[in-house]
Amino acid sequence: MDTVSIEENRLSQQIQAFPNPVTEFLSIKNSSNETLNFRLYNSKGELLIKNLNSRAANLKVNLAHLPKGIYLLNISDGVNHFTKKIIKN
Repeated sequence: MDTVSIEENRLSQQIQAFPNPVTEFLSIKNSSNETLNFRLYNSKGELLIKNLNSRAANLKVNLAHLPKGIYLLNISDGVNHFTKKIIKN
């Protein structure tokens, strides 16, 4: 019997975004040694924040100016990518 599975994205295991929900600052912890690209989109798919080529282990992104809602944080190392839902209170 064959089993069907989805391989967990390695990159998604090495990145943490917190707190979620967020009110002011979103902290992003990068435990990979990769240079990463971060993009934040609103629920309409509009690009709001773009941070290219960050190798920092810890980033703080100010979201205080954004209205309450659901946002999508896309993180990529150029090959692998994943998207995390961020809730802004």
